[in-house]
Amino acid sequence: MSGFRPEDASLDGDGPPEPFPVDRRVPGETSLLVELLTAGGLASFHGIVWLPFFIAMFAFVPRHKKFFADFGMKLPAAAELFIDLSDAMQEAWIVVPFLLGMALVLDAAVMYGLRRSPATRLLAWLWFMLVILLAQGMLLFTWLALWAPISELLEAFSR
Repeated sequence: MSGFRPEDASLDGDGPPEPFPVDRRVPGETSLLVELLTAGGLASFHGIVWLPFFIAMFAFVPRHKKFFADFGMKLPAAAELFIDLSDAMQEAWIVVPFLLGMALVLDAAVMYGLRRSPATRLLAWLWFMLVILLAQGMLLFTWLALWAPISELLEAFSR
């Protein structure tokens, strides 16, 4: 028999139990699915932002390495560092996608953990921007490290 029974009433005097579940989340909190999808989407965006750096490591740096070797140039330490990094990535090319995937999963976990609480949501956005700045900084430093010897060569040719 359905209906109100006195033993179902709470001690607060709220009356009969509610017929549908009530969302008892704290205001400002979102559901688990929304948080997971958001963290995954932001981590995917980080992967897209890092893509130009990896393209540079696999496509542009080897061409510059050959160019510098053809001229027998002594390279600055920064250029040698990025050339060595590119060589290492090319030797272990099969491992690079797995490492990138693991880094993106870790990134999504950090984003999820920071976005779960309204108190740490600002830290999540700071993390998001830090990863973007790191990716763009690495790309910029790669370009600068490879451009410096080229500019020296062009300057030597102009004399």
